Amino acid sequence: MWSFTLLNRTPDWNPWLRWVIVAATVLAVLAMVAARLPWAPGHGVVVASVTFTLVAALAGPGAYAAVTAFGGGNTSGNALAGPYAAQAQNGQVPNGQAGNGPAPPQVRGGMLVVGGPAGELSDDMVGYLLKNRGGARWLVAVVSAQQASSIILSTGEPVMAMGGFTGQDPAMTVARLQEYVRKGELRHIVINGSGRSGPMSGDPAIASWVRKNGTRVPTSAYGGTSDEGGGELYRLG
Repeated sequence: MWSFTLLNRTPDWNPWLRWVIVAATVLAVLAMVAARLPWAPGHGVVVASVTFTLVAALAGPGAYAAVTAFGGGNTSGNALAGPYAAQAQNGQVPNGQAGNGPAPPQVRGGMLVVGGPAGELSDDMVGYLLKNRGGARWLVAVVSAQQASSIILSTGEPVMAMGGFTGQDPAMTVARLQEYVRKGELRHIVINGSGRSGPMSGDPAIASWVRKNGTRVPTSAYGGTSDEGGGELYRLG
C-alpha cells in the first residue's frame, strides 16, 4: 500500500509499476491462504508466495535505486532518487520545485547538480582554487555544507563548511578562523556578496573580518563574472 501511494504521487513515471505491485501483493496473499488449505500443492505454493512477496516489497525501491544509479550522479546537498532524479535528468522541474524553491536541477559534466540557496562556485573559480591552494589543508571555506558538497564531490578535496548544513550553525568563530589562517591551513574563503541576507548569508562578523584582513580575488583572475553566484572569493594570509 505504501509503495502504491508513493508511486501514485508521480503518475506519469512508469505508471504500470504500481499496478504490478498491487497484482503481486494480491497473488502473494492468495498463495499464503492457499498454503494453509488441506489440499494445497505443497512446497510450490510457499515458493510462489515468497516470490510474489519479494516482488511486491522490492519493485518500488528497486526502481528508485535503478533510475538513480544509472541516471547520473547527484552533486546536490539534497538527496534525489526515483522520479525526482529522472525528471531532473530530462531537464524537467518536479512539482512543487518552482517559484521560490531551489533552482532547477541541471546536468553538468555528466553529474546532476541542484543549486542550493547559497549558490554554487563556478567551474572557473574551483579551477583557480585548485591551482592556488598551496599547502593549505582545505581547498576553500564556504558558508554551508550545501554549498561545499558539490565542490567536494567534483574535486575530491576537503572543503570547510563554516556554518554547518544550512549555514546557520555557529561552528566557526573569528578567533578560530584566524588560527587556521595563521597555521597556513586555510588560504581561501568565499563569503556572500555585499547586500545579501538570509539563512545562507553566514556569520556577519566573519564576513566583516575577512573583508578587512583578506585580499579580494578579482573575478578576472579566474575568468568569472561580476555576478558570480557563489559569492566573493578572498585570499587570506
